[in-house]
Amino acid sequence: MGAKYFGASVKRREDPRFLRGEGRFVDDLAIPGMLHAAFLRSPHAHAVIKSMRTAAAAAAPGVVRVLTFAAVERWMKPLPLFGAVPPGLAAVVKFEVRQAPQWALCRERARHVGEIVAMVVADSPERAQDASLAPFTESLDVMGDGSLMLLPTPGHTAGSASLLVRRAGRAPLLLAGDLTYGAEILQRGQLPGVGNRRRLAESSRKVLALAGQQPGLVVLPAHDPTAAQRLLDS
Repeated sequence: MGAKYFGASVKRREDPRFLRGEGRFVDDLAIPGMLHAAFLRSPHAHAVIKSMRTAAAAAAPGVVRVLTFAAVERWMKPLPLFGAVPPGLAAVVKFEVRQAPQWALCRERARHVGEIVAMVVADSPERAQDASLAPFTESLDVMGDGSLMLLPTPGHTAGSASLLVRRAGRAPLLLAGDLTYGAEILQRGQLPGVGNRRRLAESSRKVLALAGQQPGLVVLPAHDPTAAQRLLDS
């Protein structure tokens, strides 16, 4: 950038098309057979990956493939890294630069919050995003950024729902409402005494399966007396 632009009032050339609704973005592209990708990212700054269960996501409607490092290892190469010691400094100070390889997908451990653990490829953006919520095949992205996902968990009533809260750098939460009276009760497979037992059992099964795929997921039922403390601890 030339020095004349620092502090100057530069006339923007792109605004008119945006103001007229004529902007064109990647999401506007529609090509026959086009696929979409969604990424499952690590919520932890440093974590060892012991296992990944992708079968439920791979079986979700519209999903073409679920890719992990192991699935594409033969083609994977470390990403190029940039950064070098300034020549003048290197001439007077001896440096030994050690760089850890960085991969497009986590290899054996996640090394920062947001590092990509898996990629879901599907025939629509919604289905790609929803596959990371398997076995749930329906969801509502409340804020449009994946941070708040409303999941149908009928049983107590036909319209009962739970809210998945994704928090950067912290374990996700599932506000389970009236699905169960306590997290331990849910784990034991006990059902509340009020509601449609078949639907309660199915919703409980889905929540337990989701918990198995979402590391550290904290389930917070509305009537659990320990919920407040568990929320603070999370």
